[in-house]
Amino acid sequence: MFIAFELEPKVDQLMVEFRDADALKYQNEHAALDEYHQSVKKSDSEKFQKHYEKWKEAVVRFHKLKHEDAITKFIDLMHSPKFVNSESRVQIFQELQDEQESLHEQRVKIINELDNCRPTQCTANFIN
Repeated sequence: MFIAFELEPKVDQLMVEFRDADALKYQNEHAALDEYHQSVKKSDSEKFQKHYEKWKEAVVRFHKLKHEDAITKFIDLMHSPKFVNSESRVQIFQELQDEQESLHEQRVKIINELDNCRPTQCTANFIN
């Protein structure tokens, strides 16, 4: 059908029909696009929530690891020679040990002398 050969009322009617058909077509397209947009928005929101939850769990795991590492380093430091057997402490214990060994040797020497001494020789001069 050629619109050029139609009368004005018919042309107006055809234009109204064309406009209505076009409006209905665009309305259906917009509804479909709006529905698609809403589904994409919902899907993106769900993906974001999942990624956000994973991120929060990773942050918590990181803080736990960091805390455990700090505790391990602290315990290692406490068991290190810097605190457990520092040089000054080792030196003090060595001096005490040397002094005790010296006293022990003196006592053993005196005990041996007393073992070899007869009771008649135990005079004040011998003891001093």
